[in-house]
Amino acid sequence: MNKAGCDKRARQYRSQYNLKGLLSPQGLVSPTRSLNLNRLLSPQGLVSPSRSLNLYRSLSPFLLIFCALLTFSCSTGNSETSDNTALPVAPEITLELKPGDNNPRNSEGDFVQLNDGRLMFVYSRFFGASRSDFGSSSLAARYSEDGGRTWTDEDELVVANEGEVNVMSVSLLRMDNGEIALFYVRKNSMRDCIPMMRTSSDEGMTWSEPIACITDREGYFVLNNDRVIQLGNGRLLMPVSMHVTSAEESTFNENGVIFCYYSDDDGRTWRSAPEVRNPTGHMTQEPGVVELKSGKIMMFIRSDAGRQLESYSTDGGESWSPARLSNIVSPLAPASIERIPSTGDLLMVWNFNDETDERIKGKRTPFNTAISQDEGKTWTRIQTIADDTDTRYCYTSIYFVDDQVLLGHVAGQYSDGTRNSITHITRIDLDWMYSSSDLKMNLCLHSEKSVNHESSPASSDRGKEDNIISGFSPILHLFKWLKPVFEVFVKI
Repeated sequence: MNKAGCDKRARQYRSQYNLKGLLSPQGLVSPTRSLNLNRLLSPQGLVSPSRSLNLYRSLSPFLLIFCALLTFSCSTGNSETSDNTALPVAPEITLELKPGDNNPRNSEGDFVQLNDGRLMFVYSRFFGASRSDFGSSSLAARYSEDGGRTWTDEDELVVANEGEVNVMSVSLLRMDNGEIALFYVRKNSMRDCIPMMRTSSDEGMTWSEPIACITDREGYFVLNNDRVIQLGNGRLLMPVSMHVTSAEESTFNENGVIFCYYSDDDGRTWRSAPEVRNPTGHMTQEPGVVELKSGKIMMFIRSDAGRQLESYSTDGGESWSPARLSNIVSPLAPASIERIPSTGDLLMVWNFNDETDERIKGKRTPFNTAISQDEGKTWTRIQTIADDTDTRYCYTSIYFVDDQVLLGHVAGQYSDGTRNSITHITRIDLDWMYSSSDLKMNLCLHSEKSVNHESSPASSDRGKEDNIISGFSPILHLFKWLKPVFEVFVKI
């Protein structure tokens, strides 16, 4: 019997023996349920190795019997099913854009599919000597004719440097009217950086003159790559972070003020929603948005709180709830969230790093994916794409092609200073993202007061209500399968 057959048998066990004592309604291990995890968990709510060992010793005869039976069943089952079922393909890097002569950095790109089937990836290509955010750069493109498996070797210039400093940070969008929209920031100084928009009606062969998307105020606005979306009603949304650096300051002000701009005429004019208030006191930067099935808009915001912040809009982005702590454990790094067309679930790509490991404290590693099947309330099926402790994984664009997912992301090293200077395109089988068990790692176990965080009141103390599990817990995974045996032989 192959893995799928074993999973089916396990689901039958779960239905037959009713694992409600172990699993919450969200499918997460619940420490408040009838299975007394006080035997297993430390006072801090983390898995205790000493308690786990004692529990294993007491249950070892039953574990051995069950594992032997399960191994025999899986090995002697239907071999025809096993032969015909292909394992998910592991993530594969299909393009690496390294620095070169007169090209110190390649970063922050996005994808769009052209009408002839080709994929276009436009990214920030720096030139000159500096690889900082204030170095010189233009926008360049690479193309793929085979769904992202291979890419052209030469860069094609899309937008020359039209700013006093640079142009960078690309978002591409196939609009409902059939045109391709190209968004980027035009940077003149640390006090002047404005998002711009161009459109193409001939599949990227030519582009319109640029339109300034923000005209109601001056300032330095950060628009991350792959951030502009079009709602179901046709409205465009552009989440930005405004950074105010006074004339007396020589260092860029990292703490931003969050706004969302919207357009109802395909980007010809833009209006601003009021500022997203931030009562948490934490730093806010680099927001993103995703439309929920209910019609609400969820905004996720990079912060220094150890988690992403969140805000919601119920009127298409015209107003936003105050920012608050989300259930997404994260360092000070951006996250990316988009809806999977084939399943309707949400996909998140980010760094699952709670900064308790000194080797990666403050770093943008590991590189992870997670799935939400309840519109962002909980995240499961955590997968690790890469986990090199010296690599910085961030600024990820997401694009779906059939049953594959393409990620364009930064992948430079800390030790050699390349940091944001190397870009990878990683191709991933969608089945691989779903192949992780729900209980492989739990991102967050909610208390009863914070399960429905979309409607709970904003509070800077919300973190105290959540029981965060910040690591892998294999023993909990085993409990999912062994619970029927435990109920028969042991009084828990």
